[in-house]
Amino acid sequence: SPDGTAVAVGAQEGAGVALVDLERMRSLGTVETDGSFVTELHWVRPNLLLAALGDVPSRTVAINPQTREVLAVHDLGGTILYAEETESGLVFLVAPSASIGPARVVVFDGSELRSAKLGEIPSGWEQVEGSDEDDYRARQSVPGLAVDPSGSRALVVPAGGRVAEVDLATMQVRYHDLTEPVSLL
Repeated sequence: SPDGTAVAVGAQEGAGVALVDLERMRSLGTVETDGSFVTELHWVRPNLLLAALGDVPSRTVAINPQTREVLAVHDLGGTILYAEETESGLVFLVAPSASIGPARVVVFDGSELRSAKLGEIPSGWEQVEGSDEDDYRARQSVPGLAVDPSGSRALVVPAGGRVAEVDLATMQVRYHDLTEPVSLL
């Protein structure tokens, strides 16, 4: 919790969030989130806890830890590759759930989702044609995500190609080519 008197613990199965009073070392209760498992928790303020659920497709949940009430649940429309905390919420890098396609940056502040599609950056994974259950092979594309300390922009870096910069206030996307300095010597 922001004041350090409580902690939230996400379940690996059943997607519940347990709240614990650290001063008395006792349970404050559990909030059921109806998912497969909790991948991320971010306590934004005393009355707002955000959780990311590793369902397919992934979901995000806003919880009031004081009342143990689920305030909002949103389907992210894909699989979370990475999640980063900001002062006001969570920033996700989301890939298609069962294919390789455009990555998306999604911002969740507890009430609404805002999203930017990154058409030039592939992400996700898919089964290689000709592989089967006994000889399963897949290919994947997993770009990196970095959010600046101020929480105002995100950078998405693929293995090759252009870097995407997302303004998290407007969700505008700009692409940048990387160059390597060349010495005259």
